[in-house]
Amino acid sequence: MNRRVVFVWGPLATLAVLAGVLGLLRVYLAEATELLVQELTGAGARVERIDIGYLPPSVTLHNVAFDTGSGRFEAPRIDLYPDFSRLMEGEVSLDRAVLDRPLLRTGGPEGSEGPGGAMDPALLPRSLHIRDASLVVDRDGVPGSPVSFSADVEKRAVGAGFVVNSMSIPEFGLTFGGTVDVDSADSLKIGVNARHGTFNPSRLLEFLRRFNYLDALQLAMFGGTQKVAAEAFRLDFDAGTGAVAFAARSLSVDASGLADVAVEAVPGGDWALTCREGTLDAAQIVALVRAHPEGGKHFADGVHTLGLKELAAEGAVSLRDVRVQSRTGAPGPTGSLSLASPSLKLSLVSSRGEKQDVVLENFDGTVTLKDGRPLVGVNRLELASSAGGSGSFKGELSFPFALAGTRFQAEARQLDWFGTVLDGTADKKDSSRTTFDVTVNSGSVQVAAKGLARRELGGRSNWSVVFDDFRLAAGGSEADGEDAKPFDFGFVRDASMSGTIVARRLQYNDLPVIRDLSAKVVPAEGGLVIRGRGRVCLMRADLEMALAPDALAASVAVTGKGVPLPGVLGCFVDELPVYLRGRLTVQANFLMQGGSGRELRKSLRGSVVTRLQGMQVLKLSNLDRRLGFFMEIMNAVNLEPDMGDTLSFRDGLVSASMGNGRVELKAVRFGGERVSVDGKGNFGLADKRLRLDAKVGTPFGVNKDVSIDMILAEEKS
Repeated sequence: MNRRVVFVWGPLATLAVLAGVLGLLRVYLAEATELLVQELTGAGARVERIDIGYLPPSVTLHNVAFDTGSGRFEAPRIDLYPDFSRLMEGEVSLDRAVLDRPLLRTGGPEGSEGPGGAMDPALLPRSLHIRDASLVVDRDGVPGSPVSFSADVEKRAVGAGFVVNSMSIPEFGLTFGGTVDVDSADSLKIGVNARHGTFNPSRLLEFLRRFNYLDALQLAMFGGTQKVAAEAFRLDFDAGTGAVAFAARSLSVDASGLADVAVEAVPGGDWALTCREGTLDAAQIVALVRAHPEGGKHFADGVHTLGLKELAAEGAVSLRDVRVQSRTGAPGPTGSLSLASPSLKLSLVSSRGEKQDVVLENFDGTVTLKDGRPLVGVNRLELASSAGGSGSFKGELSFPFALAGTRFQAEARQLDWFGTVLDGTADKKDSSRTTFDVTVNSGSVQVAAKGLARRELGGRSNWSVVFDDFRLAAGGSEADGEDAKPFDFGFVRDASMSGTIVARRLQYNDLPVIRDLSAKVVPAEGGLVIRGRGRVCLMRADLEMALAPDALAASVAVTGKGVPLPGVLGCFVDELPVYLRGRLTVQANFLMQGGSGRELRKSLRGSVVTRLQGMQVLKLSNLDRRLGFFMEIMNAVNLEPDMGDTLSFRDGLVSASMGNGRVELKAVRFGGERVSVDGKGNFGLADKRLRLDAKVGTPFGVNKDVSIDMILAEEKS
């Protein structure tokens, strides 16, 4: 054959063969591509247009759409790079795929059916590049909000999954590298294994809100979170049910960290959390509690009840054995965890702006949650005040705080709380009884109390206190100016419980002791009101007292009939009862109110009417000087003592009013067989000075005017 002919027809023939092969290849690729899509999805795929490229060999699918058993997949463009050698052998295999803006909508009506099944791992591409994908999970026919993501992944050597070189999910704010497992194409069950990942907190919270994993109250707690990161974690997501499972070797949230943590959640509020151990930042704990609407209210109420304006915490709390879960419809989570801390610093600011630190040391305890209500068990807790003193506590506390739900042993050792020094013990061994022996000294108010507090059977909020001894001193002394210091009864500011007080012995300052007091305590606006009855100086006393945070008001009505005079005197002065005999009938009323001891004394008002029967003054030859006015009465009319060194009166009357620090003696009358007295005068409460102008007479017509001016205070040795 002519060389020139061969030279011309050889290339032409080659080109013709090549064109034929390429034409056949194009036809085959078109058919194989459709089969590939059907094979991958197990459903009838719809492709608007197919472009085939040769360099490199590729198939581009335009506007791809197919239905799955639980949703629908759409993509404007998919670039497939098949393994031609295996494809020519009749096997469907992909080397690489690029998905541009794909959309997967899943979560059809419950019980919906459609073609589909588990994905054959061999069908997955060796590498996959996803650009701006969107996932939409519908709920009960209501369209969900899309979640977008982008990723570069490679197929694992074994199993239906990918090795993720890099992946980002903007809605989570999640960026990570690791592996992705695909268990089902239809329900889109995806598992992510990552060495490290970070989350954008605000976007993560928005995702949890949109898909109803947490409610608004729970989400509010984490609104201030700045950083979330995880190491060696596994994230499983079932788009069909919305179930999420997360497990990590470590998880950090701002300054707090958890180890071996696992979380499971489904839309609607069901979730479970476990954690082997972790460290929580105390300041972050306070911030989380404050951010929760209900928890924040209880926290603010507790701070206010303690008389504080501000509380800040500093330090770390370690936790372990965390198991907490929440179920739809439950009032709150249920579970338990253990807590410990070697040292926590509480920085406090009082309602008056004073600052003080309290350090909690060697804390070890547990928290048990039931329907969102925590019971805190304290195995050990020591505390020290920067102002001085220390204390210890162990027991159980329920929140919101209720005395009925606690058991504890507490001790204060001269513990200074913003100028109020606490000393003593309190022990509550069961749910209804608390024994105590404490002293409280705030400078202007000193309280010493010993007794038992218990819950009454009438209701959860009712209680009773039985005092073996109760002493209240308010006002300090006038000499050092302490009597002008304002009262501080801040503990009554938020008092809301009603109850009963029983006191075997109760004393205010140096006033007579009230015995066998039984009183009711009822809340009033901004304070407490106490109404009760007891005995004072062997007489019946009806008491009403109102306590405000900065003031006290009290009224007392005293009545007695045929009361032994020595017993009444013994309430005031121990030595005088041996000098007097007789009986009294008394009607007295007293009222006082004020914001300091000085105001209280100056405000004292009252009236007294006393009738005496058969009074005798004894031991005249050795009479106490404070009763010396009886000698002046006798000397005025030259009267000698009766037989037995006595002076006798048949009856007597003392009528007096009280005010401005003085007792006005309106009438002082004594009548006897040998002498009678009729006078008036006054008595100074501060200086104990008696002034009395009286007429003294005898049956024999002797009448004298007597002026008595003497100090009745006990002589100092």
